[in-house]
Order: sequence, then C-alpha cells, then structure tokens
Amino acid sequence: MQSLVILFLILFTASGSDTSAQDNFYEFLNAVYDEYGLPRPWRFAECFNETTSEYFFQWIFRVYDTSMALTKGNYTEYHAAFMRIMQIHENVMYAFECASQTEDFYDFLMVIRFPIHVGEGFFTIAHHLNLFFSADPWEMMRLLGEPLKLIKENKFDEAGRLFANNIYNIPPKITDQLSGVSAWLNGVFLAVGLQGPSKVRDGLLSATRHTKIGYIYDLYYNWGQLVGEVPVEVGFNMTEVYLAGPGKLLYGLVDEKDWELIWNNDDMEKLRNKYGFDVNPYNSKFIKSLKEFSDQNKEHQAKCWSSFGNLAADWNSNAYLEDGVALGKLLDDIVKAKSLPIDK
Repeated sequence: MQSLVILFLILFTASGSDTSAQDNFYEFLNAVYDEYGLPRPWRFAECFNETTSEYFFQWIFRVYDTSMALTKGNYTEYHAAFMRIMQIHENVMYAFECASQTEDFYDFLMVIRFPIHVGEGFFTIAHHLNLFFSADPWEMMRLLGEPLKLIKENKFDEAGRLFANNIYNIPPKITDQLSGVSAWLNGVFLAVGLQGPSKVRDGLLSATRHTKIGYIYDLYYNWGQLVGEVPVEVGFNMTEVYLAGPGKLLYGLVDEKDWELIWNNDDMEKLRNKYGFDVNPYNSKFIKSLKEFSDQNKEHQAKCWSSFGNLAADWNSNAYLEDGVALGKLLDDIVKAKSLPIDK
C-alpha cells in the first residue's frame, strides 16, 4: 500500500511539472489581467491553442531580438530575427485577430490607455504596435527584457505581472508621425551599421511635446512626394525648389532647440564622421553629395532620385524602416562612388 502511495505521488508530481505551452500562455495572460484587476480573459484565451501559444512565446522572443539588433545597428542579426518572425507571424496574428473580437481584448486596451479610434479593426491596431516596435527598440527591450528572463525560468505568473506593469507606460508615446520618423531614421542607422540613434529619438520626443513633430514628418514626406511626381532627370532641380520654398517654411516652424537635439548629438556625429554629412536637408554637404552622385551617370541619377521618390509611397504603406534602410544604402553608394569619373 505504501509503495502505491509513493508511485501515485511520483506520477502526480511528474504530470504537474509537464505543463503545456497553452497552460503557460494561460498563466501568463491571467497574470496580466489579474495585475490590472480585470476578470479572467477566458474568451481571449480560447483563441490560442497549443500551437499558437508556443508561437506566441517564440514571437515575443524574436521581437526582442529585432529590437536588440536595431539598437546595435546590426542588419544581419535584424534580418535573421525578422525572417523568423515572418515564419510564425501569420499564425500568431490569426489568434490575435480572433481575440480582438472579444470584450476581454478591448478591456485590456482600455486599461492600458491604448489609443483606439472608432471603427479601427485589429489590423489597424496591429499596425500601431508594429510601427512602435521599429520606432522605439529601447522601450521594447525594457518592456520585454525582464519578463523574458522569467519565462525562461518557467515563472509565467511573475512574467505576466511584470509585463503588465511595463506595458502600462507605453501607449501614450505611440503616435504615427513620431513613430514613422523614428523608424525611418532607425532604418538609416541600421543600414550603415551604426548603433540605433537614441539621442535623435530624444530630440523627436521633444518636438512631439512641443507639437512640432508633424512639421518634421511633412518636411521629408512632401520632399519625397514632390520628387516622386517628376522624372528622375529633374529630381535635383525639384529638390532645390522645394528646399528654398515649402521645405524652408516647414523647417522654420520647428523650434530651434528641437533641431539642436536632433542634429547635434553623438549619434549624428557618428553618421557625419562616417560619411561627411548627415540627413539634414539643410546640411549643404548632404545636398552637394546627392548632386555629385546623381551627376556621375544615368544609373546613379535614377538610383538617387527614385530612392527619394519612393519615400512618400513607402511611408504611405507604413514601410518607414525599410525606406530608411534604402536611404542608408544610398549613402553607402554615394561614398563609394566619390572616386568614380563623371560621365560626359
């Protein structure tokens, strides 16, 4: 009889320690809701089965990896982590789309003060989040770092509670214009192998507090839109016209102190040290380099002004980081081409 009791205890203990990914996800999710004093999200949880629960944990680990790669300016690591995300993205988003049909989901968004607008569906909400991932990787690492350590230790309840506390501070910072310009500049620095420009981000946040971020956004967007509407042969001429008129007006609407924070910092200094210029449209070396590159031959002309001409379209499709990467690669091409002869 005693041996049977011992055998029962061994089997019970073994089964209790062999938790599934779905059980772990439920524990994590319940802890988040408990921390906010919300009812248990059983309808939300029903949208995640064993497979999608496992994918969820893989997904947040890969999001952390992409954030780290962005802060380091390591394009190879970023691309590898991003491709791993894309392999499981559809399955995770399908589960979240299901969850977004529940009251549980919106209770969570409301309590963390997430900016929800009437009529917005799940994929619009996902767009806001995805944009924030690429715009503020430093915040994403703060949000996920310690909870992921707890998840590795199978402490899913503690991880959920810490995640709940961390994420509460994020939503007020999510604005499309701030995130768009930030992600674009992160893409530039990622492409050229420089650490993510956190100091530049501080300047953009200052401009946002002063309600000037829209002027910075429009400064680049309108430039790209204008160049995109004309043949590449007149791309530089249109740039000159724009920067002398509408661009100059927009630039002047931003507080000088905010521009100082954006351009005069260690991040931009590293960019200038590497290329001799930054991406300030009123940096004469930047504009001169664009012209010299464009004037060398027809291929360079097309590459240069189609790159700027794609900016507005890329931003319209939320490809801010990707457009920044394209500009960063253009900067590399400009420097490499400086020793080439000009075609007559």
